[in-house]
Amino acid sequence: MALLGGLLGGNTAGSQAGMSNALLQAIASGQAQGALNENYGNAKKNYETNYYDPYSQAGSGALGMYQNALGLNGAEGNKTAQGAFQVSPGYQFAMDQGTQALDRSAAGKGMYGSGNNAIALTQFGQGLANQEYNNWLTGLSGLSNTGLTAAAGQTNRQGQLAGIDTGLGNSLAGVITGASQTGGKAIQDGQMADAASNAAGGANLFSALLGGANLGLKAYGK
Repeated sequence: MALLGGLLGGNTAGSQAGMSNALLQAIASGQAQGALNENYGNAKKNYETNYYDPYSQAGSGALGMYQNALGLNGAEGNKTAQGAFQVSPGYQFAMDQGTQALDRSAAGKGMYGSGNNAIALTQFGQGLANQEYNNWLTGLSGLSNTGLTAAAGQTNRQGQLAGIDTGLGNSLAGVITGASQTGGKAIQDGQMADAASNAAGGANLFSALLGGANLGLKAYGK
């Protein structure tokens, strides 16, 4: 009976080996996932500081002021732009030099202090002021374009960050899937090995029983 129980009993050596291999695969998978998380985390640190922000914010402010100056935001916006306008540091020097030149020219013609001299001075002052204002608008336009370039850089940066996250997800999925398939195969191979071993034991048992029966028949025949 002990022999029969031993022959019929399930062989678990293969299953145990398969489970051990599957466990090793799980441990290796965990280590790989930890390494991936660390490496991808280090990569993201390079993008944490957004150096585009100051340029983007300045460009946004310049665009708003430029729109005010053009009257796109109504009378209040235009008033805000006029209040924000400042002449350049060289404006007063240019005004003084231009005024002196006109006065000298008028004096040389005997027209200093005349109405024509006053008109010339007024036109010069208005023209210089308009030039300063147009230069200011040109500066606002250039700064808003700088902001647009910075915004494009921010968009590209966000795309790179998304690519890092996507890459991490794909890599982790690949590791987990690979470990699951390898571990599952190890267990399946172990179970198949046990099944083969049990089948061989069953064949041996049948042969032993058949041999015993033959011996009994021979003895009975005698």
